[in-house]
Amino acid sequence: MNYSSPASFNCANNECPEFFRRKENCIYQYTKGQCCTTGPAICGKKIEELGKCYLEGKLYREGEPMFPEKNSCYKCHCKQGFDNSTVVGNPNCYEINCGIELRNAERLSLGCIPVYFGNDRCCPISWRCPEDKDTIIEEGPRSAQDSKMQCKFGKLTMGVGDSISSEDKYECPSFADRDNRKCYFNGNIYEPESSLSKFDERLSPCYAGCICVNQNNFSSFICASIACPEIMVREIDCIFKYSPFECCPTEKVCGDETKELTECYLEGTRYLEGEMMYPREESCYKCSCQKGFDNSTIRGNPNCYELNCGIELFNLEQLMDGCIPVFFGTRGCCPIWWRCPSDEDTVIHEEQPENANEINPKLQCKFGNLTLNVGDYVSSDQTTVSCKCSIPPMVHCVQKK
Repeated sequence: MNYSSPASFNCANNECPEFFRRKENCIYQYTKGQCCTTGPAICGKKIEELGKCYLEGKLYREGEPMFPEKNSCYKCHCKQGFDNSTVVGNPNCYEINCGIELRNAERLSLGCIPVYFGNDRCCPISWRCPEDKDTIIEEGPRSAQDSKMQCKFGKLTMGVGDSISSEDKYECPSFADRDNRKCYFNGNIYEPESSLSKFDERLSPCYAGCICVNQNNFSSFICASIACPEIMVREIDCIFKYSPFECCPTEKVCGDETKELTECYLEGTRYLEGEMMYPREESCYKCSCQKGFDNSTIRGNPNCYELNCGIELFNLEQLMDGCIPVFFGTRGCCPIWWRCPSDEDTVIHEEQPENANEINPKLQCKFGNLTLNVGDYVSSDQTTVSCKCSIPPMVHCVQKK
């Protein structure tokens, strides 16, 4: 027998037919522990006959799955008598299983550790495995520590508060390996004519009905843009209240009623309960003024979440063509346009490193046919746009203000 690699599971994915043939004005009912719908779609007036559930201010019908925003590692099902006062311990809710032991047994045996995206994700998006060049960045106390209060990673032993060294680069997905006939979003694969899952829909709340459409053997999403009419008609002495992951306001409060609302302060600005807040220092985050809001931190704050620019929804073709996003200023979060490779592009060397022949290719940027070292620029006929290899593997473009 060959024991060179650990035993692992080999599983087939379930493909639920309802994901490919969604019907308008219909719902699908699911049973706890089942992947696909348990019966035909319920449509039209028959929906009104079903029981109702409310979770975090949203209405669901009997049999529908519910994804709690405050407990993102849980999934619930709308059943008669559903208790929305709690998720953890609720008989109609269960913890999502990421299938780590099913699909990542080899990584676990090698001592790799999961990498998570932001603070609202439940399952890992990649893995970090030990390397011989890893070193410890000592940040914790150096006094003698209980061995039970230490972390092990490869050959390293770290105290509480210590970090692992990391080369200054991003791990970007390979778009060249993707199937042009399918759509991709948030780590999920969508077949043509299928719609975004409810969980993925909430990541881009101002776009609705996103469907994967195949045109000339290239698939991309087509979405409807949501316009909030109340935004166009602002009333004096009124505020609009928003719920997390909602595009439009859910309530309007005016006059003396605003005095009863909780106040929040962020970066010196006063907000009222329900208002949205956009931190200047963390421009890729959006916060909601809620009771008990902690303005000492943004990342990890339960009332703040990372903005999704919808790049995979609307810019997949640019990504596949090797184009790079152009941001406005140094604090812009979402790109304002894209810079695509051309035959006229050249590399402008800011300074040639002494050990140029020993540069790790993983610490270089690729743009079209060009290879750039850290500090190099891509030539540009626009004086207001600067494209520099700052953090590999992608060139970073900024349009000056």
